[in-house]
Amino acid sequence: MKLAAVHIIAIFILFGSGIPLHAQEKLNDTLRIKAVSIRGNLSMTSANIRQVDSLEIQNNQGGSLADLLAKNAPVFIKTAAPGSLATISMRGTLASHTQVSWNGIRINSPMLGQVDFSLIPIFFTDQIQILSGPVSTLKGSGGLGGHIDLASHGKWGEAFYGSLTNTIGSFKTYRILAEAGGGGSSFQTRVRLFHEQSENDFPFLNTANGLFNRVKQQNADFSKKGLMVQAFYQPNAKHLIGIHAWLQSSNRSLPPIMSYEGIGRNEYQNDSQIRISANWQFASGAFNSKLNSGITVDRLDYYLAHQTGGGLLVNYQTESISQSIFNNYQGSLYLSEKHKLKVHIHGNYHKVEIIDQKSGSGYNADRGEVGIQVMMEQFWTRQFKTYALIQQDWIQKSQIPLIPSIGLAYQFIPNLLELKASAGRNFHLPTLNDLYWIPGGNPDLLPEEGYLADIGLHAMLSADSIWRLEAEITGFASYIDYWILWKPGEFRYWSPQNLNTVLIKGFETSIHTSVQLNKIEAKLRANYTLTHTNQLDSENNTLAQLIYIPIHKATVFLHLARNAYYLNYSYTYTSERFTSTEEEFSLHSLPAFSLHQISLGRKQALLGLNTDLHFQINNLFNADYQSILWRAMPGRHYSINLTIQF
Repeated sequence: MKLAAVHIIAIFILFGSGIPLHAQEKLNDTLRIKAVSIRGNLSMTSANIRQVDSLEIQNNQGGSLADLLAKNAPVFIKTAAPGSLATISMRGTLASHTQVSWNGIRINSPMLGQVDFSLIPIFFTDQIQILSGPVSTLKGSGGLGGHIDLASHGKWGEAFYGSLTNTIGSFKTYRILAEAGGGGSSFQTRVRLFHEQSENDFPFLNTANGLFNRVKQQNADFSKKGLMVQAFYQPNAKHLIGIHAWLQSSNRSLPPIMSYEGIGRNEYQNDSQIRISANWQFASGAFNSKLNSGITVDRLDYYLAHQTGGGLLVNYQTESISQSIFNNYQGSLYLSEKHKLKVHIHGNYHKVEIIDQKSGSGYNADRGEVGIQVMMEQFWTRQFKTYALIQQDWIQKSQIPLIPSIGLAYQFIPNLLELKASAGRNFHLPTLNDLYWIPGGNPDLLPEEGYLADIGLHAMLSADSIWRLEAEITGFASYIDYWILWKPGEFRYWSPQNLNTVLIKGFETSIHTSVQLNKIEAKLRANYTLTHTNQLDSENNTLAQLIYIPIHKATVFLHLARNAYYLNYSYTYTSERFTSTEEEFSLHSLPAFSLHQISLGRKQALLGLNTDLHFQINNLFNADYQSILWRAMPGRHYSINLTIQF
C-alpha cells in the first residue's frame, strides 16, 4: 500500500505542485498600518492556502469559529447543539487531524488531540488562514487534514479606540462584546472581553421516541466568558515585541439524546483555558527572524449522574488538567534574488493529569517534542517557482521518520491562469488519551502515516476596481496508514486500534466575485467539496464511507450593500452522513440538510459614534436536522445586534 501511495504522489508531482512563494517576502519593516483590501494580479500562492476574508470575519464577530467555518469554508463542523462541543473534519479526516495554532502556539488538546471550535470567539481573532493537505507541514507536522492558523493583532496608528456590541437572541440568549485600546508610535495595547449566556431551550421534533412530537430541549444552558490582553512595543523599524494573554472559561449543561427515557439526569462540563504567547520579530535586509514562546493550561471538569428510585447515582466525576510549554524559532534568509532559505526549530513539552473521583482511576503522562524544519524556495522565473521542505521530529527521544514536502507554482497565462499543487508525507502521533486512557488506552499504537498530494488551477479576472472574478479547483488524494479508530472491545469498553489503510480522494472548488457600481457593492462566494473517505481491506477493496464524514458539502455567501444599508445571506448544504460502518450502512445514516441564514443591517454615524444595527434570522426555513445522531438542533431563531464604535 505504501508503494501505491508513492506512485500516486509521483503522478501528482509530474503534473506540478505549488505552495505560497512570495518573491522578496520579508518581515514588514513598517508594521503600523491598517488592513486594506487589495485587488491585484495572481500572487503565486498555493491553491490550498486560504485567507478568510475580513468581511466574513466581521460578519461573524458575535459567533464562534465553528459558526464561521461551517458557513464559509470547505470543511465539515460536527456539533451536538448550539454552545456544545464542535469539532472539524477537513479533507475527510478526523478532528485530531487538523492542527490549530494561535499567535505561534498550538492549542490542540494533548489529551484528545482536537480543538473545540465552539470555544474560539471570532471577536478574539483578526486573521484566519486555512492550510489544506500537504502544505500544512509549513506549520509543522500532524496536520493530515490541514492546519488553521489564527492571529490576534494590535491596531497601530490610533491613539484611542473602542467598541461595544450587545446581542439579544432567541431562547434567552445574551451576548456582550467590548474592546478598548490605543497608544503611540512605538507602544500599543488592546483589551477585548466577551460574555455569552443562553437557556438554549429550543423546541425540536423528536424522531427517536416513536411519537414524532415537538418537545423542548432540556438541560442545555451554557455560559461563556473570556478576556484577551495584548501589548506591543516597536522601538524601531527592525524590532517588534508582542505579548498576548487569552483567558477563558465556560460552563455547559449537556442535554440528553432524543431517545433518553430515564427519570432524570444531570450532566455538565466546565472548561477553562489560559494561553500566553510572547514573540520577538526582527528584520534586517535579507534576513528575518521570529522567536516565540508560550504556555497553555487547560482544565476540563465533567460530571454525569442519573436519578434513580434510590436517589442520585453519580456515574462520572472527572477532573483533568493539561499544561503545555512552547518554544519556536523561525528564520529566513535570501541567499540570492532567486534562493530563499527558511529554518524552523521547535521544542515543546506537554503534561496531563486526569482522575475520575468516582472510580479513582486516571493517568498521569507527559511528552516532549523537538523538531527542525528546513525549506528552500527557488524563484526560477516570474512565472515559475518551486519549494522543497524536510522536517525531522523527535518525540520522547524517539526519532520520527523524515517528513518531506515539495511543490511548484506555474502561471500558464501571467496574472490570469495558474497551476499549483503540492505533495508530501506527514505523521500524526496518538493522543495521550489514545495511549493511556483507563480503561482502554493502547500504548502499542503506531503513529498515523500519511502520503498526501493535490493539484489545482487558479484563475482571476478583474476590471480595475469595478469587478473581480476569482475561481479555483483542486483535486486531492491521501493514503493514511495506521489510521487510529476507537472500537468496542471484548471487555465491554472501547479501545483505539490502528486500521490498515484509509484512502481519501476528492476535489474542492470555489468561486468569488465582487462588483462595485456607483453606490452598490455586491460580493458572492461559493464553495463545493466532494470527499470520499474509505477504509481499505486486506485486499485493497474499498469499504463504506467512514462515519460522520459527508461526501458533499456546499456553501454560498452573498453580501449586498447600498449607502448605509446591507444584506447578508448564507446557505449551507451537508449531504447524508453514515453513523455506522456495518454492512447495512444505508440503514444507519443521517439525512442531508440545508440551512439558510439572512441578516439586514444599517451602519450610521450618530453623535460622533459609528453604529451598526442588524437583525438576523437563522435556519430561515425551519429545517429539522441532526448533525450527530439523536442530538437535537434548533429550528428558526432570531437575534438583534447593535455595535457602537468610538
